[in-house]
Amino acid sequence: MCTRGGSSLALTLGVVLLLAGCSGGIDVNSDYDPNFDFSTLKTFSIVKFDVSSTTGGSGNMLVIQRIIEATKAELVYKGYTEASEEEADFLVVMHAGNQQQLQVDPGWGYGYWGGYGYGGWGGYGGGGSAYTYETGTLAYDMVQNANKQAIWHGVGEAIASGNAPNQDQVNAGVKTILRDFPPGGSAGQ
Repeated sequence: MCTRGGSSLALTLGVVLLLAGCSGGIDVNSDYDPNFDFSTLKTFSIVKFDVSSTTGGSGNMLVIQRIIEATKAELVYKGYTEASEEEADFLVVMHAGNQQQLQVDPGWGYGYWGGYGYGGWGGYGGGGSAYTYETGTLAYDMVQNANKQAIWHGVGEAIASGNAPNQDQVNAGVKTILRDFPPGGSAGQ
């Protein structure tokens, strides 16, 4: 369930990829080197997966494995071939994390107090509220292997749920984040 509210859930970092569980709820951004010719890329290697958390999560290895497998499958689908780190045209570095967010509703506005003349409207509303929720982030850095220069960066962020995503959910989340890689659709075919 992709809703805000309630108390903070104890999440392991892997659950960061609830991303897929929130269809349409993933905020995705990407950036790239406009001077790089992406059509020259044919092979990739996943070289790193960093996990961090501001909420004490240590990482769910099963979900991390699902993310790696989904990433490989999506890149192969786009026409790239997996290779060793030494032979790959580009390297894939992934970063996953979650953090606690605070949402404050100050409760401003007018409310119905009753008893005030006709209709009972008037006065200042009160009773603000605050709650915390978790956000999960999965980021990709694509690095040209020859000179170790970054060529593409993509990140997806969503509100986390307490349930570990299954492979189909992870696949959908990864596909959403990698939708703009390569820029202009010039995959390694």
